[in-house]
Amino acid sequence: MALEIERKFLIPKLPADLASFPHNEIMQWYYFNQWEKLVRLRKKGNTYYQTEKSGMGLIREEDEETISPSIFEEERNNVEERYLEKTRYEIPYEWTIIELDIYTGKLEWLVVAEIEFSSEEEAKALNIPERFGRELTDVAEATNAYLAKYGMTEALQ
Repeated sequence: MALEIERKFLIPKLPADLASFPHNEIMQWYYFNQWEKLVRLRKKGNTYYQTEKSGMGLIREEDEETISPSIFEEERNNVEERYLEKTRYEIPYEWTIIELDIYTGKLEWLVVAEIEFSSEEEAKALNIPERFGRELTDVAEATNAYLAKYGMTEALQ
């Protein structure tokens, strides 16, 4: 499995120029497989993914592969109630990309920024934009898997 090094932040206000950045609609479903690994099914645009994740916080393990629409639909039907929907904007920032997620459906008001890094040192060196709110990297209730199953809690307010 590859390492995913990521920081996550609550965003209190949308950027004024948001419409100028590339974006995709994303739908995600979550379940645990027979090895107790968290599995995410994702539809991003017209591409389908299956990802195994483990760990919590800044550094996690992640193994992602592209899957066919038929495998996606077969797997998705097993976990219909554990899903979320969002629009992801990709915003260049310094040497990286801010992935700004605007949730819809049951999480409608939630806006979160995620930034992936190639090392822990790089993650710690980030100059956090002033428009960012509270950091959510280590907040279990802010993980997409938790949000998909339980919705929002007071931890995000």
